[in-house]
Amino acid sequence: MSYIEMRGVTKIFNKGKSNEVAALRGVDLYIEKGESVAVMGVSGSGKSTLLNIMGTLDIPTEGSYTVDGVDVFAMSSAEKAKFRNEKIGFALQDFGLLDTETAEYNIRLPLYFTQSKVKDAKRIVKEIAEKLGIAELLKRRITQLSGGQKQRVAIARALICDPQLILADEPTSALDRTTANEIVGLLLGLQKEGKTVIMVTHDAALAARFDRTLKISDGIIM
Repeated sequence: MSYIEMRGVTKIFNKGKSNEVAALRGVDLYIEKGESVAVMGVSGSGKSTLLNIMGTLDIPTEGSYTVDGVDVFAMSSAEKAKFRNEKIGFALQDFGLLDTETAEYNIRLPLYFTQSKVKDAKRIVKEIAEKLGIAELLKRRITQLSGGQKQRVAIARALICDPQLILADEPTSALDRTTANEIVGLLLGLQKEGKTVIMVTHDAALAARFDRTLKISDGIIM
């Protein structure tokens, strides 16, 4: 069994209405543990919907989805929330950070929703920040950071609970070429540590650095 398995996953928005949209159409997908995969496609092709389902942020209209042998769609809402917080790390296009708070606060936030002791948070945050080269930025507010620094903080937050699956949705789209390459380098460095990394991107040059590229068109994996 593959680490990630999707079988016949379909997602229809506004089903039965005049504005019905099929975002995914019977997707079959298999990803091995420790693999890096880039997902490419034009806007509206279903990339983000696919990633949202992988991250348990959305549920399909039809189909099955397992991660490491666990049937994700059989979980209750509370079980999915716990699974998502502890097993999946997200890096988003708009960073998803609290602008009025410090980098340290943003990075440690997921720990408050786990069994991790808050007294260990400062040490864990420091270790991850040093790893990502942002230790000197921890006391700065997000509004004081550059785009590349914000994305590093977002990745640090994604790593704080030591997830095995990293999902990145266009994490480099707002960055210059040099910074974009650095961010992808960080993500692929996580793969070397045994994590599974999946990134949605429009950039073919960045996608080429991954083990495999999936192309999606009109809700179908090509």
